[in-house]
Amino acid sequence: MKKLLLLSFILISAFCSMGQNAYRSVVTAGNWNSISSWERYNGTTWLAATTGQIPGLSDTAYIQTGHTISLTQNENVRDLNLHNITGTRIILAGFKLNLYGKLGCFSSAISTFPVTYTASTPSTSTWINTTTAGGAIKAVGNTRNLTNTSEWGNNPPGWMLEIALNAGQTVTTNTGLKMARLLISSGTLYTASGFDIRADSGAAATGDVIINAGTTLSLGGAMRRTSAVGSQFDSTIVLGTLEIRGNSGTPGLDMTTLLVGTGGKIKMTNTVPYTSVIVNFSYVPGSSLEYAGTTAQTVGGEFPNTVQVKKLIINNTTSLTIPSSRIISDTLTMIAGNIIIPSTDSLILGTTYPGILQRTTGTIIGKLDRYIPSGTTGSYLFPVGTAAFYRPMNVTFASATTGGGTISVNHVDGGISGSSIIAYTDGTYTVNRRSNMYWEGIVNSTFTAPSINISIDAAGQTGITAPSETRVTGSTDGVTFGSPGGTHSAGSGTIAYRNGFPFGGPLYFRAYLGGNATTNFLPVRIKNFSAESSANSVVLNWFTASEVNNNGFEIERSINGKNFEKIGFVKGVGNSTKLNQYQFVDHTIAGKTTFYRLKQLDFDGIYECSEIITVSEEDLSVIITPNPFINEINVVSKDFTQSLSLEVFDINGQIIKTMSGTGKILVHTNDLPVGIYFIRISNGKNVFVKRVIKN
Repeated sequence: MKKLLLLSFILISAFCSMGQNAYRSVVTAGNWNSISSWERYNGTTWLAATTGQIPGLSDTAYIQTGHTISLTQNENVRDLNLHNITGTRIILAGFKLNLYGKLGCFSSAISTFPVTYTASTPSTSTWINTTTAGGAIKAVGNTRNLTNTSEWGNNPPGWMLEIALNAGQTVTTNTGLKMARLLISSGTLYTASGFDIRADSGAAATGDVIINAGTTLSLGGAMRRTSAVGSQFDSTIVLGTLEIRGNSGTPGLDMTTLLVGTGGKIKMTNTVPYTSVIVNFSYVPGSSLEYAGTTAQTVGGEFPNTVQVKKLIINNTTSLTIPSSRIISDTLTMIAGNIIIPSTDSLILGTTYPGILQRTTGTIIGKLDRYIPSGTTGSYLFPVGTAAFYRPMNVTFASATTGGGTISVNHVDGGISGSSIIAYTDGTYTVNRRSNMYWEGIVNSTFTAPSINISIDAAGQTGITAPSETRVTGSTDGVTFGSPGGTHSAGSGTIAYRNGFPFGGPLYFRAYLGGNATTNFLPVRIKNFSAESSANSVVLNWFTASEVNNNGFEIERSINGKNFEKIGFVKGVGNSTKLNQYQFVDHTIAGKTTFYRLKQLDFDGIYECSEIITVSEEDLSVIITPNPFINEINVVSKDFTQSLSLEVFDINGQIIKTMSGTGKILVHTNDLPVGIYFIRISNGKNVFVKRVIKN
């Protein structure tokens, strides 16, 4: 019996909570503060409101079809619900309706509960009518939903919504919102994923959004006037934060004017690039643009190539791709993540005065242009490199510059190998080797200085045995090398220094790491050296990315991995800047396990040895078919209980797929272009590499 009474109490309480403190309109036209405009629900019956009974901050108001309620002063309400039939439901005039709860749109007569809600809001601008400037529905109070799913829609136009929450509070819309003006004066408005903010006074290119200082609009969809991509409303002014999160649909920023004011910020946490149709777009001094995604991002309509950003902040855990040249006039702050720029374009920092570069981590993969004003002294960092290695160049002006101009620096990755060059002497040190990586610099013609000091960091470079002797060597074409001028300064680790480097525009230079065959031999690293068992022979394949003074390759074999014998020779191309492919077939299998390595020989007798690879009978227990392949590859072990892991990589050594499985792995290759690939397979005991071809 007690359980039954308790259940009855819960049901009655739940029912009463739906209707208690509820008011419904009962007049064709009436004022909010008139008791004759309302009936009040007592939990079972609707009764005429009595003295003092009008909707307040703890109450829910329902304005029914055919009824119009007008404000004659500022009023309070918890929830406001409007019938979705066309007409005028509420006239705000010049007053504020303080909303402590949510907005709702209903489609049934208000007699019993629960109410039937709908997302079909009218498209007429008179449904919520503001006849005098300043009238608004004003969301106040604490964190909550402003609209619930399917209880509001992307209409009506013509009214004003103000978000004026208590400090640190957030309201969430789980529907789209349209209004003539959105003003965020305190707190945060958060739109759920896929839902738009649409500003519209009822005509093309009308409506505006204002985000005041200290407030945030966190956008999960688009900002435009209608659902049509490119439909512009009038303007957005950002003095606080516009966070853009949209990751699906057709997110965009479509308006006539977008002004990011002093202290204002656009913060991108999206994964789908935003488009924009904006006529007047500007970031004023003191504004910023931040990329703070947790996956790779691409610059979109928030940073078109016609607009200069004052401060760019990179705080992405992976990378930001910039599709073409962009200008940052004031500050670049690199907190986390790499910046990727096409090789033909630049990231430009500073235009008429020096830009500030602040770096915690991250690398620019591409070209950075920095403006240096007349009279400059001090150091300028170029944080360039690759996805794998941070390889910065530092330029220091010991004496003041004459004329203002730009230095452009780009790192060109040649791997961690080196090549022979015609020897020259720098002080008492003979330089006859150079790195395959280099730093490309361009100085414009209006810019001079007595000299500069530079440093380059060749992180990952192998073969450095005497860091203090490592040189900065120069070239303009990658063929002829010599001293760049100035004097050597002792290096450390993978960093080389040069002081008193002659400087003046116009100037084009390439800076390489320089060494010699005795102390800093900068060895050749063969790319993708692989071995494949085939019947009673072993096929060896390898590539070189570039060659200088390369006589050829001795092929060496061993049965114990320690004592090697020469079994053949393959002639090298000699000098080349393109990718070259080589092959050698060993027709005599020496034992169950055979070790191979290459000895690369220069014409002057200098040589380096490659890594050692292994071929064993166990390789034949894994079958790769078909080869050549088109859309898929099957990797099958003769032992169906055997655990396998594999990596697919291209001829440049870049891993493009990783997979694992037991007994069999199916590799889908539809996304791979035609070409040569390598599959590195591990069964927990041995690792071996197979060469495959996609037709």
